[in-house]
Parts: sequence; C-alpha cells; structure tokens
Amino acid sequence: MQGDLYVALDRIDEARSAYQSAIRTGQATPLTQFKLDDVAAPAVAPTAAN
Repeated sequence: MQGDLYVALDRIDEARSAYQSAIRTGQATPLTQFKLDDVAAPAVAPTAAN
C-alpha cells in the first residue's frame, strides 16, 4: 500500500523501493511484482507519425 501511495504522489523512486521492500520481507500481495514492473519500466515518449 505504501508503494501505491508513492505512485499517487508521483514519487516513483520511493514507490519502487517500497515495492521491493515488500517483496523482500514477504509482505507483498500477488500484484506487487506487477506494480514493481510497472514503475521499473522507463517512460517512453510517444513518437509523431510521419
């Protein structure tokens, strides 16, 4: 839940850390890895179609 709050505040580095900590300590839900993958992926800017 802490990671979700950080995402809502646009504090992505802290969200990533919170998700990793939850996984490491066994407090993660089944969706935690998906959430971590989501914030770990670099943002890709859309390209203009020519």
